Amino acid sequence: MINSKDILLHKEPNTLLNEPSVDFHLILNQQLFNIPFNLLLKNESILYNTLESHQLQIKSISQEISKLLQKKEKLPSTFDKQVEITAVDKITLLINTVDSIEKSIKSIYNHDLQLILTLKKRYEFFNNLKLAKETRKQNALIDWYQNLTNLLITDYLIRNSNGTPTSNKGIKFFNQLHNDPNNIISTHLLDSDILITSNQISNSLLINHDLSLLINWIETNSHPPLSKSFKNLIFQSRFQQFIELIKQNDISNAIHCYQIHLINFIDDPTHFNNVKAASGLLIFYPFLKSSLSSSNDSAITSTTYFDRIFHKNLKSKSLSSSSSSSSSTISNFHNFKLNNNDLSIYKHLLHDNRWLQLNDFFLSEYYSIYGISVNDPLLIYLSLGISSLKTKECLIHGSTSTSTTPSQVQSYINDNVLNNKCPVCNNDFKSIASQLPFAHHDNSILFDNPIMLPNGNIFDSNKLTQLTSQLKRQNIYHLNDDQVLDPIELKVFNKDQFVTMYPT
Repeated sequence: MINSKDILLHKEPNTLLNEPSVDFHLILNQQLFNIPFNLLLKNESILYNTLESHQLQIKSISQEISKLLQKKEKLPSTFDKQVEITAVDKITLLINTVDSIEKSIKSIYNHDLQLILTLKKRYEFFNNLKLAKETRKQNALIDWYQNLTNLLITDYLIRNSNGTPTSNKGIKFFNQLHNDPNNIISTHLLDSDILITSNQISNSLLINHDLSLLINWIETNSHPPLSKSFKNLIFQSRFQQFIELIKQNDISNAIHCYQIHLINFIDDPTHFNNVKAASGLLIFYPFLKSSLSSSNDSAITSTTYFDRIFHKNLKSKSLSSSSSSSSSTISNFHNFKLNNNDLSIYKHLLHDNRWLQLNDFFLSEYYSIYGISVNDPLLIYLSLGISSLKTKECLIHGSTSTSTTPSQVQSYINDNVLNNKCPVCNNDFKSIASQLPFAHHDNSILFDNPIMLPNGNIFDSNKLTQLTSQLKRQNIYHLNDDQVLDPIELKVFNKDQFVTMYPT
């Protein structure tokens, strides 16, 4: 490539000597150990709650059996057949309860064994990297990186795929790897079920605007004590459920949702305003709906407002004969007028952006519970790699096009001169590279004959001369012997305009 970017030519690194440490990869892939570890803690909590809940039940049944046996010893004549059947039923219930506890413990124990095996396999995976570096086996190192790349790609695809789990691109890619005998990626190295669950719930929120999966997940994982962020997720999900019921004009279930779920947060300063706004939505939604569908700034009159609240006409005769206190209240409604500006506090609650916010709340809490990296590990690796290569000339020069230059010249320059293989300038990585800092390079290789043109672009003088010869030889663009073409701006300069550059 002939442009000022060629001033910096990086030395090809020695792969083994410059390889990142094992600790570096462990830090970037911390979630591989966080997820099974947090699942072990979750199993411990489930076991504790199971034993605690059944302990009271066993104690209660045992006391009832003990009372029946004492009654038999003291008054054997009164211990009839029915009481004996009751005692047998209690004993049977006790045995069944103990069996249930035993099955729960066994299930948790087997799951824990699988998680411990998973941790062991993941330790072995990174230990293989350590052995490859210590023994300096190039092939072993390449195989390890190939497996890591497959793991990162699978993780990324599962997280970011749309649709159902069966159509998830990450799962399809994972199944292809699983069928490859040379590939070691398995469920021991990838928590596919955890990632699929988050992707499925996220898609149901963003694509289908469906709360059922999220609410089911919340109810399943609501193990006390609940964190502040988890309580916030509960409120936001129920608040959105309330809003959707209002939109569907299902007032009865909306009120039920308010009374069962939202009212519990009335004493929480964080959610008080939203609880208050939910009450207002019950009254104002019909007016909001009409104001959103019409462009005119219509006002809500006292008559329509009164009818909405009391289901009566404000001007009816029956109201004129009401008591003095109610008459005072009614008279206040005659002066009532509500404009669209007054409804603005409710309008943002009806916006579809709330689904994005709810999804962010969910993913933040979900990733926090399992110790999953918020940023995709694949993008982290790409960002680190790109930032180590990015120079100040990257992403500046693309294809060249001017109205005064023949199209044949433009095509030749774009295809043969500016068509670089820099990964930073690659179209697929531009969106990532544009946000990254520039690399700091201590060592670089300069051109043999660096010169600067009047427009400030720096090139190797020999390469510019070669480009001029190629253009003339192929009859693409005619230049005099003392002229050169700037491949970036497609401007012609004389050689006597060269400014010799010296490294400092």
